[in-house]
Amino acid sequence: MDKIKVLLEKDKISFSYYRKPLSEKKQDLLNTNIISRNELTFTEEYVIQNAKMVRSFIKELAEDKNINSIEVKDYQLITTVLNLISDIKELKKLYITEDCDLEVHACKAIIKTNNIEYVNCYNIFYYLLLELDKYGIYVESRNEIIYISNLMNSNGLNTISKIFYKSNLEIKSPLNSHDEIDFENFLSINKYLRNINLNNFNQLDLDFIYNTLKNKHTKAININVHENVKDDKKIKILKKLHKKYKKNKIYLHLAYNDEYLKNNLFKQIILNTLKCCALLSILIVGLVFGYVFYNNYKSMQNVLNIQAKITKSVKKIETVENEDIVNNTSNMVSALTSINPKTVGWLKINNTNINYPIVKTDNNEFYLDHNFDDEKDYNGWLFMDYRNSKDSLDKNNIIYGHNRYYSKVMFGTLTELGKKSYYEDFDNNFITYNTVNGNFKWKIFSVYRIKTTSDYLKVKFKSDEAYEEFIKMITERSQIDFNTPVTAKNKILTLSTCADDYSRFVVHAVLIEQPNKAS
Repeated sequence: MDKIKVLLEKDKISFSYYRKPLSEKKQDLLNTNIISRNELTFTEEYVIQNAKMVRSFIKELAEDKNINSIEVKDYQLITTVLNLISDIKELKKLYITEDCDLEVHACKAIIKTNNIEYVNCYNIFYYLLLELDKYGIYVESRNEIIYISNLMNSNGLNTISKIFYKSNLEIKSPLNSHDEIDFENFLSINKYLRNINLNNFNQLDLDFIYNTLKNKHTKAININVHENVKDDKKIKILKKLHKKYKKNKIYLHLAYNDEYLKNNLFKQIILNTLKCCALLSILIVGLVFGYVFYNNYKSMQNVLNIQAKITKSVKKIETVENEDIVNNTSNMVSALTSINPKTVGWLKINNTNINYPIVKTDNNEFYLDHNFDDEKDYNGWLFMDYRNSKDSLDKNNIIYGHNRYYSKVMFGTLTELGKKSYYEDFDNNFITYNTVNGNFKWKIFSVYRIKTTSDYLKVKFKSDEAYEEFIKMITERSQIDFNTPVTAKNKILTLSTCADDYSRFVVHAVLIEQPNKAS
């Protein structure tokens, strides 16, 4: 009879089949399930029938010994083991030591555990690697792939996982035919490439790299040419290529070494700066102030004109007796759907300029540069995440908008919510967001500024526990202690805008008043 052995080995818990010789089987008939501090031995039937009890033993081991890794020595056990360790949050790493392919059923079981974040296996197919990556699960494979190109060997790209996660690629010029073939293969697998470092200037290689990136639809890539280029002709070519590449979000940079910059470039910069500094400074300052003033004025006028048109149009559509139409937001939302069918709600925040209808389409790009009338406008408009439901509230309801700080339009006054003088006024802790289904009241519980990330932009959650972890994360980030309780039973509203090019300003509010359909 095959048994499952659970063994404590240094920093991990291992699982394997425990098969005794035939001569020992008779002696072991009455001792099929053994439990000790460092070793558990069970029959498979016992594990299936007493899964909760076995899980509790494993959980206790992990907690007591501060263990975060498990090892599966027999691949046939993978599904049984993953079912046993599911939701044991201490166990985050999975090592599969048997040399075999990671299959679909195993990947599904890994995702379902809700706790595995790292997998080490012999081999994994590319489409399964992509699937695990969607859930933030990092995979490291051991099956080495033999390449003959200098490109792959010099970068140590001998497994599919190393190719998939590679972010900085070193390329030695000139490229040969093997390098070119393997570069195309690399791009077909890789997902995280951000920088390509080319050891010297070679226009043929640059054009090949650029065209391959373009054909593979790979964007947001920096190509850094590491050469101390002095020739004006070469520099002109590089500038021309830079303008060409930039159109496809591929950025070409000339990377001089430190010694060259110290001995040559600074002298030239100082000389040129002294010649034109005064004139250029005056010109730039004048242009900047003029542009900013005109731009802000035009932004405010555009938004005011749209708001006036909205109010005028709504009054023609609906008459509300003894009630200000502008404040009756639920009715306004309903009326505005006949003007712009993409209207899903109305957002108002006390003592700010934020008092706008909210729109939603099938993507998160259109309203970045289109206004409520669906016309091109660099101000954009306030819009809901396309993943959210327009008919009913999700766990996390997300609204985006540009931070037009100087003109104070869109989310230009959202950062006021992070100021002490603002949040100390208790009435300012509440937000109104209404839909055609009624009026909703929200209370702010978290306000913070953070480097650009998408971890607070989740809409769906696997479980209440996952949602609670999410709430805990965004609450602990708050720069202000609002002392507002939020649980997995609550729904929240998230407002997100740019703080600068590298960070975001975020506000989270919890629904405190159930929908009350306006009459």
